[in-house]
Amino acid sequence: MAVLTLGSVTLAAFEIPGQVQFGGKQALAVHRLPGGVRVIDAMGRDDADISWSGILSGGDASGRARLLDAMRAAGSAITLSWDVFAYSVVIADLQLVYNNPWWIPYHLICKIVTDQAQYVTPPTLTDATAIVSDLIYAASLTNVINTESAISASGAFTAGTQANASAILAIATSASAIDSGIQAAEEAMQSGEIPTIVAAAGSLAYLTSAQGFVARAATNLQNVSS
Repeated sequence: MAVLTLGSVTLAAFEIPGQVQFGGKQALAVHRLPGGVRVIDAMGRDDADISWSGILSGGDASGRARLLDAMRAAGSAITLSWDVFAYSVVIADLQLVYNNPWWIPYHLICKIVTDQAQYVTPPTLTDATAIVSDLIYAASLTNVINTESAISASGAFTAGTQANASAILAIATSASAIDSGIQAAEEAMQSGEIPTIVAAAGSLAYLTSAQGFVARAATNLQNVSS
């Protein structure tokens, strides 16, 4: 790694870390259905912090240490870039050890706001198919899903059309109905009556699973429509 830039500070030579730790997780919603069946929804990226250690060196080490600390104190989003990577980040933690004006070891942790180098693909038929599939599966779990006519209308996946607005509203209405059903099931589980609790637990499992599929469909529709 030849150069790493954080905001207005460019790091080079001894200041460059031997390694930069980054990556993250996939946010997952795990729904456990009766009979031990699992439905796992991938809800999107959950980026880990980016962290590294290095040494500020040279005649302006103290000045750049103060600049890094000022960016940390400001809490504003800044650009972090190296090689083919570029992120908008906020400095979450900065530890500096002053030895002398030209040699200041440091450790830095950044929280990712956005991945500026992320490749974004245009909406495709696959996006629409995924939305429809999620809604069909959700409808198989509960009878409160009522989106079929709205999402099958011409222009449902085209931003700015009345059909698109109707599709978004239909999914939001179904999501609200599911939320109401979940609330009712949770209240029923407090009844103290075993048959009612068992029935409510089964209903809650199916509704919670449907909730995940509808939420993903709503997110994908917003992305396709943007």
